Amino acid sequence: MSKSDDKYFSMSKAVEEFKHESFGPGENALAGLKFIGKGLFNTVKFTAVEIVPSIASHAEKVAERNAKNQKK
Repeated sequence: MSKSDDKYFSMSKAVEEFKHESFGPGENALAGLKFIGKGLFNTVKFTAVEIVPSIASHAEKVAERNAKNQKK
């Protein structure tokens, strides 16, 4: 297992839990909510860890380029 796999919940495990560990309507609902929660957590974490820093870096580069163009 690589380091990137450890950063997020395993959605395949969540699917297996949903399929095999829920026997009644209440358990199905709980397993479904856990699945949705893990998916939302992974999405938010990916956004915070990968996307936001990338946008900030890109904005910084654009600002530097604009500053250089204004000095000319």
